Amino acid sequence: MPLRRRLSWVVAAVALAVVAVSASAAWLTARTVMRASVDDALRAQASVVLDAKSTSRGMVLRARDGSGRLLFLPEPPARQGGPAEYAQTLAADGTIITTRGDVTLPVTAADLAAIAGGATAEPRDVRLGDAHLRILTVPLTGTAAAKFDAVAVQVGRPLNGVDDALRKLWIALLIVGALTVLAAVLVARAFARRTILRPVRDLAAAVEHVEQTADLDPRIPVHGDDELGDLTRHFNGMLDRLEGYRDDLRRSVAEQRNLVADASHELRTPVTSLRMNAELLLEEHDALSEPDRQAMLVAVRDQSDVLANLITDLIELARGDVPDERAEETIELDALVRECLENARRDHRGVDFRADLAAASVRGRRDRLARAVSNLLNNAALHGAAEGGPVEVSIARAGERAEIRVIDHGPGVPAAERERIFDRFRRGDDVRGRRGSGLGLAIVRQVARSHRGEVTVEDTPGGGATFVLRVPATSDAG
Repeated sequence: MPLRRRLSWVVAAVALAVVAVSASAAWLTARTVMRASVDDALRAQASVVLDAKSTSRGMVLRARDGSGRLLFLPEPPARQGGPAEYAQTLAADGTIITTRGDVTLPVTAADLAAIAGGATAEPRDVRLGDAHLRILTVPLTGTAAAKFDAVAVQVGRPLNGVDDALRKLWIALLIVGALTVLAAVLVARAFARRTILRPVRDLAAAVEHVEQTADLDPRIPVHGDDELGDLTRHFNGMLDRLEGYRDDLRRSVAEQRNLVADASHELRTPVTSLRMNAELLLEEHDALSEPDRQAMLVAVRDQSDVLANLITDLIELARGDVPDERAEETIELDALVRECLENARRDHRGVDFRADLAAASVRGRRDRLARAVSNLLNNAALHGAAEGGPVEVSIARAGERAEIRVIDHGPGVPAAERERIFDRFRRGDDVRGRRGSGLGLAIVRQVARSHRGEVTVEDTPGGGATFVLRVPATSDAG
């Protein structure tokens, strides 16, 4: 069942309940007021009879014994309801002495008990044929009893007019109630269409559009600060995140394609060279002198090392720069840099490495941070220390980050190259022909991003380049 129809049914049920309760209360109130008015008129009639004032006019009661005797009962003024339409006087045994009207009021055991007890009975309803009457029995004592030669008076008033008025009121209430329920349903449907269901329809249309086209660009306008507005805002936020993930995925796919393309180009040279040397060794083995054969074997070994290092770097780059928090641990950064320095001193025996390492702790992948630091040290040793200057390494705390600075005193990095130097296979013109794959600094940048940090390059005072690796430090960092 559509939401608008369900809402209409709910509103109709609520409106019907409210109208039923209101109509019933109005009808019962009107019934109580009308019947109380009749009771007040009956009691006013009884009150003037009990006063036993002499009168030569009033309600005329005729004797039931056929003697033609008339009895005049005083009647209340018009403001108190005027004379009762029906009246009769009773003897102690309940015999009717005189009567007025075309019907005889019934005398019950309750009336006789009231007469015997001298107490006025409560008004009661009786039905005599088509007549619906309200009657009251009033005992007479003393002067009143002597004057009217009776022990009790019964007076009655018809309720047919009250019943007709209540019936018409009930019909009017039913009509008004039905119109009210219908109006409530129509208003609810219109309100639901414009106010409640509009954002729902917009949301459904947006979901259908995304499902059919995979287009995440459309956004739904927010129509208010209620629950539907919150739902719309959350849906738009979900689309924003999905669009961001999709852009990240596209960028990652594009980067992987570029990586594969670059890698195939870079791998072609060492593979080709390795194959040529191997074929030459196979084909010209006997014709080659021993020094030539040894030189070619050394070349094969060096090309194999280049190929292995290049493959290792490509595997490292293929990991991407998304943080892997499940594998993170607390790392003493100064201890990690000392280990990297020991390896660098062993690999570059002619380079003067100088260290100033303050204590610092970070959260991350130990193996990847070690690879980034080693790449920076190797880069400084190959490109900066070739000029004969030292390589200076320091650790310092800068706000909430730990900084690793690797300073060399080589030719430096031109300003135009400082952004592109971290691209894959990017090598400066002044370092072509030197050992290296051109992936080291790209790996450093990737490691920095995966640890929510960054790497930059600056000029070293006096000449050279200063590489700065910044990663968030833990709160207990020194």
